[in-house]
Amino acid sequence: MFNYKAKLAIFCSTVLSLGLQAQTLKTLDGFQAEKIYSVDKKTEGSWVSMCFDEKGNLFVCDQYGSLFRITLKEGKIDTKTAIESKGHAQGLCWAYGSLYIVSSKPREAGVYKMTDADGDGKFEQQERILDIAGGGEHGTHGLIKDPEGKGLIFVIGNHTHPPKDATSIDNRNWAEDTLHPHLNDASGHAVGIKAPGGTLLWLSPDGKTRKIISTGMRNTYDIAASPTGQLFGYDSDMEYDIATPWYRPTRVYHYVLGADYGWRTGTAKWPEYYADSLGSVIDIGPGCPTGVVFGTGAKFPAKYQKSLFIADWTFGRIYALELSENGTTYSAKKEVFVSGKPLPISDVVIGPDGAMYFTTGGRRLESALYRVTYKGSESTAPVAVEPVSAEQKKLKQIQDSKDINEIWKALGSEDRTYRHAARVSLEQIPTEQWTAHYQKSTDPQTIITASLGLSRKKADPNLIFSKLLELDFNKLDVAKKLEYLRAVSLACIRTGKPSEETRQKLLQKLERYPDANPFVNRELCRVLIYLESSTVLQKTILMMANSVVVKEDIAPELLEGNDQYGKSFKAMLQNHPDTQALHYALMLKNQKTGWDEATVREYFKWFAKAETKSGGNSYKGFIRNIRTEAMKNIQANPALVAIANEATKVAQVNEKVEVAKGPGRAWTHEEASKAVADLSKADAANGKKMFQALLCSKCHAHSGEWGGSGPELTQLANRFSKEDILKAIIDPSEVISDQYVTTNLHLKDKSILTGKIM
Repeated sequence: MFNYKAKLAIFCSTVLSLGLQAQTLKTLDGFQAEKIYSVDKKTEGSWVSMCFDEKGNLFVCDQYGSLFRITLKEGKIDTKTAIESKGHAQGLCWAYGSLYIVSSKPREAGVYKMTDADGDGKFEQQERILDIAGGGEHGTHGLIKDPEGKGLIFVIGNHTHPPKDATSIDNRNWAEDTLHPHLNDASGHAVGIKAPGGTLLWLSPDGKTRKIISTGMRNTYDIAASPTGQLFGYDSDMEYDIATPWYRPTRVYHYVLGADYGWRTGTAKWPEYYADSLGSVIDIGPGCPTGVVFGTGAKFPAKYQKSLFIADWTFGRIYALELSENGTTYSAKKEVFVSGKPLPISDVVIGPDGAMYFTTGGRRLESALYRVTYKGSESTAPVAVEPVSAEQKKLKQIQDSKDINEIWKALGSEDRTYRHAARVSLEQIPTEQWTAHYQKSTDPQTIITASLGLSRKKADPNLIFSKLLELDFNKLDVAKKLEYLRAVSLACIRTGKPSEETRQKLLQKLERYPDANPFVNRELCRVLIYLESSTVLQKTILMMANSVVVKEDIAPELLEGNDQYGKSFKAMLQNHPDTQALHYALMLKNQKTGWDEATVREYFKWFAKAETKSGGNSYKGFIRNIRTEAMKNIQANPALVAIANEATKVAQVNEKVEVAKGPGRAWTHEEASKAVADLSKADAANGKKMFQALLCSKCHAHSGEWGGSGPELTQLANRFSKEDILKAIIDPSEVISDQYVTTNLHLKDKSILTGKIM
């Protein structure tokens, strides 16, 4: 039998040749980044979180272990002491004279308060003030001091449920709110996880009072407060979704009280334009968000003292975001502040000396501590904190308002965030107190926004639909059309299908399909299929046939920042799926009637073409699953089933199956390390053969090909050092992200099933 470790060691030199780069480190002109400490992985782990206390001590923590206190002298480590704690902290915060740590330790996850009452450097009291059900890399994350100085702000990922006793401004009134049944991720990720998803919470210093601020994120790792108290976070994408209409890039959010940012599992993710959600400050693109901090207190030029810094673990970079007020929210411009290959940045803070400190590490990678200083000629004098703006005061006022007249006026505002906040405030007031305002309204925006609130309160559907039917849909601008269609959808979702009379009136209003705007067409298609339009099938099939591919809007500089990932992503862009047609295909799986030979042939022929395109790890699985669901609509008609099966036949390419050669060697790590010391003559073509022969391709994808049940390896060399990759190859079970953990099921017949619990 060919030895497993020997196979992996042989594979080592070849897979490394697929794109390993030497480490480089770049900064903006005038700035300098230096490594001030290399972490001993055996004794100190791999650091992922840090914070400073009021005395200037730096606390750092290993992802899977210990907490350390560091004293700095002239920007260098002076002393380092291990601190007894639960460790496993993915969030650290010094506040109110105590150190708060957010532990993701299995079965002990939560927020811990550590107190050194006598100031002798030892924490006499360690108390868990918040018990959290769930942890891991999509679990308990960043923690900061409430900018008002009254509590703490805490963020959790989508695999972790908020505390059951946490109150929310909307009385926990969240739901999936999707008009049609969704499909789970085809690779099994986040199956069964429902709203609210990632959640931002407020905690009292003792942890006894918990309030929900915002929901609907995927996996925000860290958060930051601006000098004026506005909250921001950097949320992750779902890379498996790339090139689908439900893909959401990594993005920065301005967190607003009561907001739901629309993450849902699988195909159910809300588009950014949904009226009951809010959009982003800026979309960044593919990546893995980690540390977030404002430049407040940094000895940097004024622009960077005001900047919001966000770190990306995957691409090894820190972005500096220049924020600008955009009504009651913000927009941003980004630039790469620090970058490296590989540079898996895990956290970033501003020190009391005015320098930026960041750590690299995570998943037991080689870890280090870096210091960034400014050496240029611009002034680094402290920037005065600007007063709270009129727009921020305006937002706060409507959030606190109980005045129906004031709120009602705000519902029609052109400022999306402001009217969203007004709608949240309106929902706190019994509907009978504002029904008369609704019935008298003539302003389209006010009617649409109030209709969302009534639907969420499950008010009389006849009242909602009759008012929406008063509006002339075709005279609305694009933004209002999208909000109108969401209002119709939400009314159906929350109150049930409309009466036959109302259904016919809605069809009469909406069947002037297609529209000139592709996103309006997406929502018209969604609603018309739900309302059982007799014309939507034929029209949508025709639109699928004539759809034009629109490629992802990915910044070229991002692709250049990662040679291997950029190369594979460019290849995908050259073979890009038609996301508009994919949306139509997803909607038509819900079309139960009206299918004939022509529509079946055209619809199922599309799947054959779609399967030849390139996308994220789950793309082809989604295509197959949509087809499977759609087949249920015609299964009672054998003739149509035969046509569908014939239409979706894809030519099979007979590829040569590579066979591993053996017997192998029982390599030691030292021997293998020497064998890959010089990869200048490594053979990438042979590496590809070995990747297939050793069955790595069954689980792992590279450059858009092969399996999807394990981590995607394309950008591996830009995240991990050669030594880390080698260790993972020789001992692949040492570190397994909780996203990829498999379970063995021992059955009564003595057989064993291995897979991910879905």
